[in-house]
Amino acid sequence: MGIDPVQRSIQRSGLLPPGRPALVAVSGGMDSMALLHALHALGYPITAGHVEHGLRGDASVADQELVRAWCADHRVPFTACTVDPKALTEKAGVSVQMAARELRYQGLQRMADASGIGTIVTAHHRDDAIETLLIHLLRGSGPQGWASIPRRSGRVVRPLLDVGRSEIMGYAERMHIPFREDASNSDPHYLRNRVRHELLPLMEDLRPGARSALGHALERLRDLASWWMSDAPERLPQVIPFDRLNGDHGPPQMVLSKLLRPLGLHPNVVKDILLAVDRRRTGACFQKDAHAVWVDRTALRIAPLDADLGVPITIGSDLYLPDSAPIVLCEDERYGGEDRRSASRTVVIDRDRLTFPLVLRQWRPGDRMRPEGLGGSRLISDILIDAKVPRDEKTRTWVLLAGERIIWLVGHRLAEGVRAVPGATNIVRASLR
Repeated sequence: MGIDPVQRSIQRSGLLPPGRPALVAVSGGMDSMALLHALHALGYPITAGHVEHGLRGDASVADQELVRAWCADHRVPFTACTVDPKALTEKAGVSVQMAARELRYQGLQRMADASGIGTIVTAHHRDDAIETLLIHLLRGSGPQGWASIPRRSGRVVRPLLDVGRSEIMGYAERMHIPFREDASNSDPHYLRNRVRHELLPLMEDLRPGARSALGHALERLRDLASWWMSDAPERLPQVIPFDRLNGDHGPPQMVLSKLLRPLGLHPNVVKDILLAVDRRRTGACFQKDAHAVWVDRTALRIAPLDADLGVPITIGSDLYLPDSAPIVLCEDERYGGEDRRSASRTVVIDRDRLTFPLVLRQWRPGDRMRPEGLGGSRLISDILIDAKVPRDEKTRTWVLLAGERIIWLVGHRLAEGVRAVPGATNIVRASLR
């Protein structure tokens, strides 16, 4: 008879060199008790570590006593600690589940240190990894989330990720391993439980073998996530030529996400940048924290923000602008035909004539617009000269663009054909702060 799949997974993982002591995280549940049994049967020098969360009263105490008794019967060293997730929840404002997870790992670290042990082993398995992947996908996680549960996180290793819950259950039954069920594992209040008990069975019903297919997909996604995490620049590049994003170097969105990873951009922002590159929207700018990504003629340029330079601001359809912006944009349902003489500080624009995203930036030499009422194109510099704008104010003058068209020389002129007419019902009010 060949070696059991559970024990084989441990040996093949290569995460536990023979003879090296390890602390096994044992809750008393089926998975962790099976892991404890398998490591002991294979002759690894182990210590069982139990973290008491104090959340389930007598049931929690019974879990700990089960582990303690098994260890005594099999002459396996046992250690335990108690944590208080409710106190952390009140202090930090996190969920009890998140607090329990954080404190559990802290407790395991302390017990390992006290025993002089460098490696901590947990019983996470393939089904846990599939559930975690689905949760990450539901939450919109990026490439790091695709890797799901890693095989190693610092000193924590997970040698059962190649076996599923049913195989572990079979092992526990064959070996007559005692364990206790945690009633909270069936509580539909937790997203993981709903994924486990509702979503995955539904997927299996819709497509028999879905669980196995997800397991295979997870392996490929781990490789992809590993590629994404590897060889990324330690510092942000200053220039990214457009030809790096043409598909020859990998999927453009993945390549750009990897190059700009230090910025932590949302996937939708990466898509918007690529769209701006594809449409050659020169001058478009995307900001994150202390940096800006500019679309130049042949490359993306990344530079730290400098408040004195008035870095362009990209404006989405929600009209959001940071407090530092020189103007305010807001929607209105109806335009009653206010006096046009207020246009120096406020303009009322027909939203249907706008193309998003808008761009707010300082004017540049060579900028032109078609000012309302002048019947032709004019250089911004000439408009400012005609308006006798002082030199120091010129450098602080902004323009609002829709696409590549300047629609408002802020505080001075509105472009031809964008003003809302009286009675319009879909308008944007743009005002100087």
